[in-house]
Amino acid sequence: MYRKTLALITLACAQPAGAAVDPGRIAKASPDRIALDTADTPAPSFDCVAASSTVETLICSDAELAALDIRLADRFTAAVTAAEGLDAGADEATATLRAYQRGWISGRDDCWKSDDLRACVKAEYLRREGQLVAEWMLEQPVRMQDYTCGDNAANVVSVFYFDTALPAVRLEYGDGIDVGSLGPAGAGHYDASFGRSFTDGGDTASLVWTEGEPQDCVPAD
Repeated sequence: MYRKTLALITLACAQPAGAAVDPGRIAKASPDRIALDTADTPAPSFDCVAASSTVETLICSDAELAALDIRLADRFTAAVTAAEGLDAGADEATATLRAYQRGWISGRDDCWKSDDLRACVKAEYLRREGQLVAEWMLEQPVRMQDYTCGDNAANVVSVFYFDTALPAVRLEYGDGIDVGSLGPAGAGHYDASFGRSFTDGGDTASLVWTEGEPQDCVPAD
């Protein structure tokens, strides 16, 4: 059966001292600034009149990104409902999930530093959607496979595959759970957190649970 746990990472949301400042936030101070929300662009989950960053301004003017924002907001609401419904640790799980989401928004807004702002924002939304779906089992996985690693029948990683817009996996290994997103290289390689990764090569696989220590794995019988 699936296991639902607390969010794996709590991200700090504070702006570090000396960090670069998003010029979009400076522009927000101008009283002449107007919202970019139009009849041709669906409203995202936040108020475009109060958009305070370059990324939020872009989303308000881009129909695809606005739609992704709405979809992610729905996923987040479903994840909060799942966290609140836990038999134990619901309050902590919900608080951690909300803190992680605030951290993700901060990271998304850092896309203003990217050479391709729009591509960065879109990738952040797709990756976060897959993370929420895989961590909180918001959809049924399309496949589940156990793999034995390191020629040890007791050394098993359970992998749940999710057919989200950016494919994602849930990795259950020992007492730990992590989620990964299909990496830019594709070819069955999923990047998780803390340097962890999983690569599905069909008849073989590779798991990195401790950074720098890959394990060769094979599908369990």
